[in-house]
Amino acid sequence: MKGNDKIINLASIQIFELLVIMEQVNKGYAIADYEYRLIMLEVYRRDRLRLKPITPGWVITNLHISSPKTSKLINKLIKMNYLIKHKDKQDRRITRLIGTSAAIVRFESYLATFLLALHKVDILKLDDEEKESFSALIYKEANRVPILKGLSPERLKVLNSLWKDIN
Repeated sequence: MKGNDKIINLASIQIFELLVIMEQVNKGYAIADYEYRLIMLEVYRRDRLRLKPITPGWVITNLHISSPKTSKLINKLIKMNYLIKHKDKQDRRITRLIGTSAAIVRFESYLATFLLALHKVDILKLDDEEKESFSALIYKEANRVPILKGLSPERLKVLNSLWKDIN
């Protein structure tokens, strides 16, 4: 049963995570469709690994969606201030998709929250330096962290209980 406890805890974290995302979507602060999330996660990943940014062609090929739908997705992310378009420096015909500061902060706070929750329920063990670093991503300017924007007091209370008392 011990192994099942970790699975149940992980399922609980995922349910809570999806409820938070849906609340943000309903208030207009977030997007939840998997295509948007995959685009933004890859944009974030490439930014942090210092890899070439993705292109609209990457979205079409990897998400198996049409060019018109790709344009719609990208334009919505630009409108929400999560993406900007840049022409490639070597080949001006190529457009690169770059994450904005808001997008980077959003994913760092989101991922830090998730990692701290995994630590809290003993699925992942973080050392003190990692816990402090992840907490700083959330607390540094909590009133400006996009993942917290618009959450109900009840959900903020649950998140705060995860972040505080981290062993």
